[in-house]
Amino acid sequence: METEMTLGWFELCLKVGDISRSVTFYQKLGFRQTGGTIGEKCVVMQYGGCRLALYEGYLENNMLNFRGGDVMEIAQLLEERGITARRPPSEDEEGNQSLLVQDPDGNEIYFVQNPDDPKPL
Repeated sequence: METEMTLGWFELCLKVGDISRSVTFYQKLGFRQTGGTIGEKCVVMQYGGCRLALYEGYLENNMLNFRGGDVMEIAQLLEERGITARRPPSEDEEGNQSLLVQDPDGNEIYFVQNPDDPKPL
């Protein structure tokens, strides 16, 4: 029996060309801004349980993002299951942990845990 992973909470990270235009568009769909700023060119939008992180000038491609899971445990379990990291797990001086993998089609999946992230349910 395989060990179950707690991936964390999910948000879709979108590469956008004009952050202001994108924020306005998603607000018209009913999303509300819950983080970041237009000036930082990174805005988090939420509609119910759906979270979008809009990035202007930061991403090469759209990516799946899981926040708040135990990154080191996820990395170990993925390795045991034959999934090689594109960028191996790391931890910076502030305690932020991250891991980047790709699915078979090249879509990036990013796992990140910051010390102040809420724990996933």
